[in-house]
Amino acid sequence: MRRAPALAFALALVLAAGAGANAEPAPPTPGPGGTATAEITRYDVGALLQAVDLAAKSPKIKLQVVAKPAAEMPPYDQIYWYAGISTDGDKKVAHIWKNAVLAARPSVENNDRLDDARMLAVMDYGFAGEKWKALYDSVAKTDGALGPSVTDRYQTRHALIKTVQDFIADAQRRPHT
Repeated sequence: MRRAPALAFALALVLAAGAGANAEPAPPTPGPGGTATAEITRYDVGALLQAVDLAAKSPKIKLQVVAKPAAEMPPYDQIYWYAGISTDGDKKVAHIWKNAVLAARPSVENNDRLDDARMLAVMDYGFAGEKWKALYDSVAKTDGALGPSVTDRYQTRHALIKTVQDFIADAQRRPHT
């Protein structure tokens, strides 16, 4: 896994940031109609980051990254896109699509988008725990109910990822003692 050191560092920051008495949970995640559905704690984010890190090595989850031409990528996720889970009998596979041209260019943005797709995959798979699976199912259901005029068909899932990203960014800004 290319990003293991960055994810491990983010995990350490998230857990350290909550060690003080002033540790607060992340804001509630967006739900149907923009209402709050759950609060995310540093432990939740730590479990998610750890699941992303472990997913590359664990026989309990199968992630498949597939190169796709730009024309097949959704307009709202042009670099990496979490395409969902397929099942074949008792085997589940979480699929991440990557733009064969854009993903080949090394950049922080590309790495971040891959991490975003992996977070969604481990949530949906249930590999990050029941809370993340329930959150994923809730936001995916909301996204599934979006009207045809909405161009970002993953807008609620993107909002959930943004909440996680904001939590990590806040942990990076806090002084660590």
